[in-house]
Amino acid sequence: MRNIQNHFGAELVSLHTMDNYYLDSDHQYVDDQGYKNFDLPTSFQKQKFCADLDILRSGVDIEIPIYDFKSESGTDSIHIKSNKVILVEGLFIYHYDMIMSHLDYKVMVQLPLELAYARRLKRDIAERDYTEEITKYRYFNHVEPAYKKFIDPYISKMDLLVDNTKDLSQGEATLKEIIKKVL
Repeated sequence: MRNIQNHFGAELVSLHTMDNYYLDSDHQYVDDQGYKNFDLPTSFQKQKFCADLDILRSGVDIEIPIYDFKSESGTDSIHIKSNKVILVEGLFIYHYDMIMSHLDYKVMVQLPLELAYARRLKRDIAERDYTEEITKYRYFNHVEPAYKKFIDPYISKMDLLVDNTKDLSQGEATLKEIIKKVL
């Protein structure tokens, strides 16, 4: 999504990401093993996300905190300009009718679960300072079950499915063409 926004420029295409709407760490569900589960629809400030999306759609810019995955809280802020095209991105955007009803075109990026695990393991160790043990536990006890329950059921409602086994270039090119027609 960031590549697509950069291609057109932030003055033409906005990016509204659910990642900036995580609840602070202290407000996350804790499982029976004592691990915080960030992979639930309740992990996000859905009302605020929707309200800000409505503001953007009405033509008004917004200022929001940037969520920091290492500190597990909002830190600096970012200005999001209202534009004709607003890319809405996040794990659970299709799970909530109040978000899905605002979307004109629905895209899902897909890859096999074993590849998703391998990529997450690499990312969480390198970028988030998680151990392999914690990443494995969270993936198989939080991420994969959440995917099956809250994301997979919406695949049939997508306008475009993007294969992410190698790269995203084909899906990116398709979206750029669609956006170019809108602009």
